[in-house]
Amino acid sequence: MGEANVDRCGRSSQIGLQLERREPHERLGGEIRSLATCPEGSRRVVHEVELDAGERSGHSLTMFHPVDALTHPSAVRREVASLAIGWLLLFASWSVAFFVLPEGLLRGQTGASLAAPGMSDRSFWLLLGQILLWNGVVAFVLTPLAARIAVRRFSFAYLVGFGNAVLFGLYLGTNSMQHQYASAPPPSLSAFLAPGAWEIAAYLTVGAALARIYRIRQPSLWSFRGERVDSPCRLRAADWTLLGVAAVLLVTMAWLEAGRIVAR
Repeated sequence: MGEANVDRCGRSSQIGLQLERREPHERLGGEIRSLATCPEGSRRVVHEVELDAGERSGHSLTMFHPVDALTHPSAVRREVASLAIGWLLLFASWSVAFFVLPEGLLRGQTGASLAAPGMSDRSFWLLLGQILLWNGVVAFVLTPLAARIAVRRFSFAYLVGFGNAVLFGLYLGTNSMQHQYASAPPPSLSAFLAPGAWEIAAYLTVGAALARIYRIRQPSLWSFRGERVDSPCRLRAADWTLLGVAAVLLVTMAWLEAGRIVAR
């Protein structure tokens, strides 16, 4: 007796069980016949089972295909892939800005400085609150909103972290004479000493945790024709753990950054 298939959310599927019981040479014809005979409401379910089977077959190539890694059922693998891609984007944009863009082009143009100008004149607690507010909105408001939409399997939640990684790299590259963590030519591990780099790591962690809860899926980036997902995934224990790690990371980095600004 065959085992029930597990869909992209980890739930067992009775339709998947029926398909598994068939011989390999009978599956394709059976699926086509089921599409022809099942009512309209069942077609999407069969399509989801076939799509999930394709996703599972692609997981064997996780190390070679970024989308498979970013959409893997394992939260740990999604987290590792998200951080790896985010760091690559940060170092790539840092290198381009350092060698191509003029010095000082983005001075004072970080998100936090734009949201709260004149930060160096504030008290520690006011600075801490402003930094936490900014990072909290980015990580726990913008990212969950973006996580509702996906292009096929790729969640828009990742775009928040990846976009901030590129912007922070551009900021480091155009402030090499002013920023203490960007004085060495890229790629340099000194970037990991900057609180902003770990704030971006928190954004990426939230994106990895929410990557599979999308409710609208569109076939391409520019189609703007989304199809509602009938049975969206729910957060698991590992996903909640990642969200907790991201929150602790943001509070810690905000504390360090506020202290550094006040001490200048």
